[in-house]
Amino acid sequence: MTALSTNVKRLGTTTVAALVTPVICMLVYLNLFLATAVSRALAWGADQSWYPFKPSQKNKPRSSRPRVLVVGAGISGVSAAAACVAAGVEVVIFDKEKSIGGVWARVNKTSSLQFQALFYRFHPCVRFTTAFPHRDEILGELHRVWKLYELESRTRFNTPVEHIRHDPATDTYYVNGNDNEAFDGVINAIGTCGDIQIPTFEGLDKFVNRKAHSSQMDSTHLDLKGKDASANITVLGSGASAVEVVDYVLDQLDGDESRLGPGKHQVSVTVVARSDKWIMPRGVLLNTLSSIIPTRLGYILEYFLRTFWYGSELRGCAPDKPFYSSTPCLNTRYLALVRAGRIRYIRGAIQDFSPDSVNVAKIQWDSRTMVGKDAVAPESGSSASIKSDIVFFATGFKKPSFAFCPSDTFKANNDADEFNPPNLFCVAFPPAHPKMLFLNDSLKEAVASAGTMHIGILTRLFLTFVLDPATRPTEKDAADWVRHRRGPKLSPDEQQKTLTNRLGSKSMLIGGYDRWSAGLDFYSYGELLFWIASTIATSTKRWKYLLFVMGWNNRRGAKLAHSYEQDRNLPLTTGTVRSVTDNATASSTSKPSKKAIINASPATAQAKNEELRKRQNASKVEVGR
Repeated sequence: MTALSTNVKRLGTTTVAALVTPVICMLVYLNLFLATAVSRALAWGADQSWYPFKPSQKNKPRSSRPRVLVVGAGISGVSAAAACVAAGVEVVIFDKEKSIGGVWARVNKTSSLQFQALFYRFHPCVRFTTAFPHRDEILGELHRVWKLYELESRTRFNTPVEHIRHDPATDTYYVNGNDNEAFDGVINAIGTCGDIQIPTFEGLDKFVNRKAHSSQMDSTHLDLKGKDASANITVLGSGASAVEVVDYVLDQLDGDESRLGPGKHQVSVTVVARSDKWIMPRGVLLNTLSSIIPTRLGYILEYFLRTFWYGSELRGCAPDKPFYSSTPCLNTRYLALVRAGRIRYIRGAIQDFSPDSVNVAKIQWDSRTMVGKDAVAPESGSSASIKSDIVFFATGFKKPSFAFCPSDTFKANNDADEFNPPNLFCVAFPPAHPKMLFLNDSLKEAVASAGTMHIGILTRLFLTFVLDPATRPTEKDAADWVRHRRGPKLSPDEQQKTLTNRLGSKSMLIGGYDRWSAGLDFYSYGELLFWIASTIATSTKRWKYLLFVMGWNNRRGAKLAHSYEQDRNLPLTTGTVRSVTDNATASSTSKPSKKAIINASPATAQAKNEELRKRQNASKVEVGR
């Protein structure tokens, strides 16, 4: 009787899912269409002379101080540098590579955004014209922003940052042992992707066929264009990289899904995942809601995905872990290909390699034989040998190191407590160093519709800390902020329980998953923006900078930047300074320019420096201290 009741309930759920899923797909494509229209309207506006976010000549840096060091010339580094220049702050970008782009310069030509371009506007002047831009369009827009803000002369390629020293006496930073160049703040924008990572699998050296990391697909020269072309492709790993391999293969097949699957003259794709990532459709509305709803309500979203997106057929493929515990993948057709048998999906453990095969053991779920069935325990799982002509390792990248930072960067209050990323104030600022900003360096999991708008917001919040000391959080307050949100220290068993259980589909009030035990190791985009807003709201000293932090009043920051040296009674920097004179505001009268004073003789410079200070102090507007 119990089995009959269960089957009736499952049949009812399947019927509802069959009715609701087409409606969901229709809404997905409708809001994608609308979001694309909005994105193109913004791209058109970015070309107009009246566009409010174009760089202002009046706000450009006029002096070598304040100066900010930006480590990394990827999306985050270039965007942060542009925000600094827009606010009148001089920057120098250090990058170990020979060109800008970061990880986007190292991925495949077919690599594209998983989410709609409307939510990947890493700068307001970006002009994406397609719904899901590919690598070259993203790099093209990055180069355009880089040139628009005159960052060419401010970027030093082939220059890795090996060491940063902090001078407590002057509260300045020095890089790579060069004591002749002081920086008033540091922005770490090295991202989360270092060198490629391929685990050491047993017998890997015995495999004689082709193998490559998922970021190196272009270099494999895989050719599937001919109608008779066939290949056995194995993808090791889950997540965005594995999904990208499937998209890459489909691109090689000109989108012809009928050529995927087992058989002669077919392209067989098998994905082997050690653990599952949540897969959700690319719908803008759903992605946005998932990034902003309170994480305590995550069980609602998880129930929705389990019931109407995975459905009864793929219930064994749904992740064990709750939705708000790992970064999801966005793809509308991936699960449909699994459901239709076009690609084979296995959750299991890699046992070893043989000359032409990948051997998998402890299979918990296999789409070839277990569609419509639940997953099984690893110890009772079967094994399989997967013949492979080429293996792609979708195993991610190594985490970058922060060894170049000052030794006391992640300490506070002179105690033994460590504040390593993401356990930072606003997940971005070390408590003891509010003039150091870590952008996108949490190296953990997050749910975000895009995760790019915050680059400018956090950078301008950082600039208020640099330009106005009164706005900085105290070391104690910043450390207490982290301690309050970090979450409890858990035993290994407790950690496993919070990461893997099926109680995520229930409310915590009735025994469901307590997402908060993850602390800052996992957060949503909505939480991040709330933390930034509350940081401004909880200090009256920061209220006047609200519009500036939001990006609508760069003039506020530029006023502070232009009077930075005089307000702090700092000597004008000697020597030649690049890109410090604003041609639009330079006087054509006999008044000496700051650049002329810098290059004058010491005696003349001293007298004219004094004259310049008196004139600037007399006309200086009152700014917040």
